[in-house]
Amino acid sequence: MKKLLSLICFGFMSLGLVQAQEQSQTANLGVLELSLDEAIEIALTDNPTIKVANLEIERYDYVNKQVVATLYPQVDASAQYSLAIKRQEMAEGLSFGGKNTFNVAGTVSLPLFVPSVYRQMKMTRTQMETAVESARTTRIDMVAAVRSAYYNVLLAEQSMSVLNEAVATTQSVVDNTRNLYENGLAAEYDYITAQVQLSNLKPQVLQAQNAIEITKLQLKMYLSIPENVEIALRGTLDDFRSQVLLGEDYSTDISENTTLRTLDLQRELLEHQEKLIQTTRMPTVAAFGQISYIGQERVNLGGLLGGMAGGAGGATAEQSKFWWQYPINIGAQISIPLFAGFKKTNQLREVRNQ
Repeated sequence: MKKLLSLICFGFMSLGLVQAQEQSQTANLGVLELSLDEAIEIALTDNPTIKVANLEIERYDYVNKQVVATLYPQVDASAQYSLAIKRQEMAEGLSFGGKNTFNVAGTVSLPLFVPSVYRQMKMTRTQMETAVESARTTRIDMVAAVRSAYYNVLLAEQSMSVLNEAVATTQSVVDNTRNLYENGLAAEYDYITAQVQLSNLKPQVLQAQNAIEITKLQLKMYLSIPENVEIALRGTLDDFRSQVLLGEDYSTDISENTTLRTLDLQRELLEHQEKLIQTTRMPTVAAFGQISYIGQERVNLGGLLGGMAGGAGGATAEQSKFWWQYPINIGAQISIPLFAGFKKTNQLREVRNQ
């Protein structure tokens, strides 16, 4: 029993130490004071949505490099060994080819004229511009969201301040009415009415407190700030109102409108896609080169050729057991698409509808 009580006491002590550590860590975080410009800067740096938009730009950079890489020379190497279990015969009893064969080959190919790749490079550049514009749209939306959340916090705090003043004023009215009622200078109805007015303000105060908490949580979400970090905003709504009246520019230039720019880029992408499909009907030209190093086991054909000295094809004392050769080929290849079952025609119609 004593051991059980000791364990229970030890558990409560450990729980108290953990809570004390959490409270001390929270207290050490302190209060983070933020201006509107600082809040916007933090959001544009730490918000995951902004990071994803920047990574999307980087992704299209890699896509562009992949497309360009198709124009580089392609080099391949291969090696093969084969063992003839039963060799092919040219005539009855006359077989050809060695039992063991080694083959090492290298191939180089170089695209000379590939219209689809050139069009795809232009299309990829437009996709990069679209990703940049999408990131710009994300930043604009983020700045607008942070401004809205920042102003909502200030509005909730100012509403709370007004309610506190109303509570203080109503409390004074209740105190004065009570004194008058106790001295016979006011009716009990007036005193009860003042108390009801004060009671009606308390739910509004609770709502204002909840509004402050909710708006601060929303702002923390945009800024990627932990929930247990307390924030305090600088300035009031009146300060920002004066700044807007003095320095805000309300020009109507739509050339930088991100929605219109995105629509233009989408139209340009579809035009590239249409031309890309048309280029698949054009011929492509490529150069190639191949070198092989082939080793084949020599076969003694002396008995088959009438007992010639040394045996035609047989290995002499000065010769190796294998017969080595290295054929080299170079050339050019042209590929002309002729018919693909109206697939490309229907692809063009689809893109033109888009």
